[in-house]
Amino acid sequence: MIVRAVGRQERDGIGLAEAARDEAVFDLHDVSGDLVGFRLPAYVKCINAPGWHLHFVDAARQHGCHVVNFSLLEGELRFCHATDFQIHLPDAAVLAGLDLAKDWSGELKQAEAER
Repeated sequence: MIVRAVGRQERDGIGLAEAARDEAVFDLHDVSGDLVGFRLPAYVKCINAPGWHLHFVDAARQHGCHVVNFSLLEGELRFCHATDFQIHLPDAAVLAGLDLAKDWSGELKQAEAER
């Protein structure tokens, strides 16, 4: 399993692609744990990343990150079909410093690309 984690940001306003440049990548072997995720439809591309988004935490709770790629020998699948999508926006002071008109899809694609 290949997982990655973006480090803590020391200042606000760093784009996802820039923050992901210095991410830590881990190659985990023969691990068991929980793989949790969701799949978003293509029509949310302006507000989130469409497709699968997975995170993993090992059984010992020592490793946990965003999943880049994995192979599975065995597992148990549980799922919930959700029909509700809610967005919680930050307060006006935070929004004032953001470029809400910018198309972030290029940065998101770059940050989410398998390395």
